[in-house]
Amino acid sequence: MSLTFENVLDDSILLFLENHQAFGDFINREIDGGSEQVKVDLDRRQITFLPRLVKRPEVVVTMHVAAIVRAEPAVAQWAWSLDEYADKPISVMSSRVRDFGQGQGISTFAEPSHALPEGQNPAMHAIALAATGCRITGMPTAHLVPGAGAQVVLLLDPANFVPPMPTVAGVGALLENSAGTGLVSDGRRAVQGYAQARGLAYQWTEGFGALQMRLPDGAVTVGFDESGAPSVIG
Repeated sequence: MSLTFENVLDDSILLFLENHQAFGDFINREIDGGSEQVKVDLDRRQITFLPRLVKRPEVVVTMHVAAIVRAEPAVAQWAWSLDEYADKPISVMSSRVRDFGQGQGISTFAEPSHALPEGQNPAMHAIALAATGCRITGMPTAHLVPGAGAQVVLLLDPANFVPPMPTVAGVGALLENSAGTGLVSDGRRAVQGYAQARGLAYQWTEGFGALQMRLPDGAVTVGFDESGAPSVIG
């Protein structure tokens, strides 16, 4: 069976959501809550997270432009295909996503642009591209910059950010949070993809009814309802 965009998103989404939340917490600690304002320098490939108080240091992070998701028309465009980014270092990671798509025959990644899924919020699609882009390129997290009816997806390589250690409580909260995104197509694949990405020992119960994971602070069992949605059951 060939790989699809939905497969890659399922493989990516839980890891991304956990890292993204942890990175937000990291930034808040570093700049004492911050102002939620950033400066973007395309030539230097840097995004600067600005503190609320001038006495706190700024946080400067290396960035890569992955894609732009527009509301009108409802379309996403990869950075490698846009004149302002094409053939520049800022779009290298976007080109890696394209190469992956071409190798796997996934048009969403391989083509210069694609229409947004019908009825999907552009911000949610931007998260989907951020999650899959991080998984494909190995970038630990991403940032979305809104403006003028569009979301710019930036893949980030923060020097001092350490991805979080999985915990039993954290997995439960992660599954609850992911349910609200509408981005999980196959809950079983998503949970297994998370376990694999985090390097966790896991095993399926008979008939793939539940997945048991061994975490640093204990074991957790994830079950699935009739629709395939995951939740912690033990």
